[in-house]
Amino acid sequence: MMLYAPPTLMREFNVPSSTVQWLTTGFMLTNGIMIPVTAFLIETFTTRQLFLYAMGMVIAFAPALGPTISGLLVEWLSWRWMFALLVAIAGGVIAAACFTVHNVGEPTHPHIDVLSVVLSTFGFGGVLFGLSTAGGNGWGSMDVLVSLAIGVIALTLFIWRQMRLEQPMLDFRIFRMVAIVCIICLVAPFFIRDRGLHPGQKR
Repeated sequence: MMLYAPPTLMREFNVPSSTVQWLTTGFMLTNGIMIPVTAFLIETFTTRQLFLYAMGMVIAFAPALGPTISGLLVEWLSWRWMFALLVAIAGGVIAAACFTVHNVGEPTHPHIDVLSVVLSTFGFGGVLFGLSTAGGNGWGSMDVLVSLAIGVIALTLFIWRQMRLEQPMLDFRIFRMVAIVCIICLVAPFFIRDRGLHPGQKR
C-alpha cells in the first residue's frame, strides 16, 4: 500500500525520503521481531488454522494488489485515504473474527526461552535497522555499523542457542537438508531476474 505514497508524503510534510521510509521500515522491523516468536504464540494461545491460511493468502497477494490500490488512492483521492482504508478494513476484520472465527485446537502452553526471544529481537531488529538506515546515512555511519554489529552478534548467539535447545524457538536443523538450502539460494536470483536487474545495480 505504501509503494507509491512516499513522494506524496514527502511533499505534503516537507520531509526527506529517509524519514518517510520509516513507514515501511517500521513494518519490516515489527515482522522481523514477531515472526520468530509466532510458533510460541500459536502454541500458547488458541490456534485458528483457517484464519492463519487466510492471512497467508493476504500476504501472498498483497505485493500485487497493494501498489495498485495505493496508486489509485494517491492519484485520485488523497494519501490520507490509505490509512483510513487500512483502519476500516482492520476494524471490520477484527469485528467479524470475533463472531465467525472459532478455535480448532487447545493451547499447549510450551516453555519459552526468554533469552532466545531477547537475542532474536536484538538480532533481527539490529540487522534490519542497520540495512534500512544504511541507504540514507551511509554504510560508514556509526549507527549503521553499531546496529549491524549488534544484530550479527545477537543472531550468532541466537542460532548457537537454538541448536542446543530441545525445543528451539526456531529449528535451524532444517538447513541440514540440501534441498531446502538450494531452494533458498535460488530465491534471490529468481527475484533479481524477475525484476530485470543484475548484481551491479543498486535498485
